[in-house]
Amino acid sequence: MSTRIPPNLLYLTIYNPTLTPSDPTAVDDDEDAEEQAHILFYTSKERAVSRDRMLRQIGLAKALINFSEIFATEDQCNNVHSQGRRMIMVSPEPDFWVHACVELAKRTRPPTISRSKGKEKAKSATIGRSKGKETALVTEYEDSSVDDIALREDICRGYEHFKLKHGSMTHILASLGQQALELQLERFFTPWAWSWEIEEANIFGRHLGAPIHPKHRPITHLLDSTCPQIPAIIITPLYLIPSTSFTQTHYPTSLPRLISTLLLPPSSPILAEEPLGDKPPDSDANEGRATPSTFLGMPSMNLNMNMSLKLNWPGYLTFKGKRAEQTPPSQTPLPDPAIEQAGKERRPEDVIVDKQALDDAINSDSGPPSDLPVEGDKASTNTLLSGGEDQLHPPSPLSPRPSSDTSSLKAPPSPLPPPELSSMYVHLAPLDNPLQTQRTTIHFLARYPVLLAFIGSDPPSPSEVQVLSLDALNILDEDSLRSSSSETLPTAAKILQPKDRHIISKGTGFTHSNEVFESKGEQLYVAQKLFESDPDIREVFSRGVNPQYWHIAKRGWTEEADGQIYMEVLRKETTLSDVDNVMIGALRKLAASNMEAEVLPSVTETG
Repeated sequence: MSTRIPPNLLYLTIYNPTLTPSDPTAVDDDEDAEEQAHILFYTSKERAVSRDRMLRQIGLAKALINFSEIFATEDQCNNVHSQGRRMIMVSPEPDFWVHACVELAKRTRPPTISRSKGKEKAKSATIGRSKGKETALVTEYEDSSVDDIALREDICRGYEHFKLKHGSMTHILASLGQQALELQLERFFTPWAWSWEIEEANIFGRHLGAPIHPKHRPITHLLDSTCPQIPAIIITPLYLIPSTSFTQTHYPTSLPRLISTLLLPPSSPILAEEPLGDKPPDSDANEGRATPSTFLGMPSMNLNMNMSLKLNWPGYLTFKGKRAEQTPPSQTPLPDPAIEQAGKERRPEDVIVDKQALDDAINSDSGPPSDLPVEGDKASTNTLLSGGEDQLHPPSPLSPRPSSDTSSLKAPPSPLPPPELSSMYVHLAPLDNPLQTQRTTIHFLARYPVLLAFIGSDPPSPSEVQVLSLDALNILDEDSLRSSSSETLPTAAKILQPKDRHIISKGTGFTHSNEVFESKGEQLYVAQKLFESDPDIREVFSRGVNPQYWHIAKRGWTEEADGQIYMEVLRKETTLSDVDNVMIGALRKLAASNMEAEVLPSVTETG
């Protein structure tokens, strides 16, 4: 029986080959001191790693990069493949390298015995087992379990996340020093490395960008009209909606992902435990029937003993004297001190009765109602002064209200103040100098299922943000109701037939798709690699064997646009011309939704 081990991280390191030891005299004493000074961060699957092994691993990565620069100075070495490993090298900043080594998924199984060799092979295997020798297991590596593009994009996203929280490595090294940089790298990348889901990263579509809501146009217009100069973004559990100023600023793609972590679903209320009754609801139904808590239908025994009871020895166990006459415990209840104290308080002689107040109450109930207080009637005078007369006899609307009654008017409840905006700090850099990061404030209001975030130190007022949140919720609810009411009931063939999926990336960190696009096939990754290797390739078509689905990739569908569209046609009986028409239809829908006005003329000409 074979056992599968998923892909896993072997080690991760960050180094800078231009760094020098802080103590120049250490180089003379230790030959490896200069090489060790290059290492800023290192973590390994093995808890304890010797310094020599660590230096050999990083030295191999340096040698591969230097060797590749001899043949191609512009295109540096990004990955190296072996039988069971993938080595990924990423340079997010000048002179800084992030190097990861990943082991492929593998299956271990016992060796198969060939039938051609007959009984000799079986006999030798039997002898080996009889002597206590275990046969070596065969290991098979899955080459398609990881992808270079997905691994590289995950490392880049991790670096961008670090940069948002702490700043660029160049800026930290120049302002705080190497020790501070090593400490911040240790705190961030150690938990990040060992929470990295390598196999989940192989799903195509996530690395292209964050998905934009299909009905984002009216909400984008709402954001632009409310705060035209402030970069704003609305985040829902599945999609996001940026404003025009947010899109034009070209923030890093990890910023919306970081903000989306602030949108937490409401915690489910904790149900209070119901008090145990004398009899469970289903006790009648289970009566006389064996249950798991009984033995052969016998009722369970209550073993809880009350140790506070006094044990009265019977008279025949006494050695001297006569047996005392005792009454059953049920006939002699124990006195309760609380009841005795309450009885003492309720004695008739302790009750004080105000006869004058009693007579006034009797006269007021039996006599005719009077609007004016009777002279000498103390209770009525107190009622009038306290404003209670208006509650019993409200005045006519035409009659003037006494000035003494104004104090008894209750003011209407004041509306709740708008919720205050929360804030967080990130490090952002201008577009012309991506290494010079500066601390920037983000104000946000999180009310599930919508989060509004504003970049900068001058956000809108809390009342405006609250109105904007309610308007966005209304638009999203109207769209969902309109789409559900307009669609007819699907047929059985439509339910059984899978829906075609596509995703469009414009290189701005945002994607447009007909649904949340996730593909586990390697065909789309191969198409993206072909686009990176040869700029003249414009379209890639491929078809699987089992199942026979089409995978299409196209870029630059117009002369001005440099976007990419990836599509899966999940229908078996489909020709190449049908697939081309499906892609043209997707681009027409993109143009019809007014997301890109320049797409429409070109698509119409091609159709």
